[in-house]
Amino acid sequence: MKTSAAALAALVVLAGCGAGGTLDPEALQKEAESVQSLAAEGALLARDVADGKSTVPFTRVHAGELHEQAVKLEHTLSEARATPAVEGELAQTVAVIDDVVATLDQLQQAPGDSELARGAQRKLEQAAKKAERLAGS
Repeated sequence: MKTSAAALAALVVLAGCGAGGTLDPEALQKEAESVQSLAAEGALLARDVADGKSTVPFTRVHAGELHEQAVKLEHTLSEARATPAVEGELAQTVAVIDDVVATLDQLQQAPGDSELARGAQRKLEQAAKKAERLAGS
């Protein structure tokens, strides 16, 4: 269910920015919420791995799906333009999604490494908090 929500959020983001438009504060808020959602879901998966509650195949597939969505969102945000009022927030949001992409890739590549997963959990929780703050700006 969570994957479906994240996928839907990513599709909404992609549809909203695909035309090369300029992000206003409301649109950037939605983008940051999508980043927050992906990071939070990734953190939950990483916690399950660290606690031994997720199988290697499930982790590899689920982390791969989240990574793919994050890469698409990263591309969208990297190509986006923003109104002057939110240029700084866009740059910060891009930095956060870059971290999410890298961390999800690590989790996908080492789906059975509980130590790596614990570190990924912390990184993704921090990314989710940053994105949440950006969404509230």
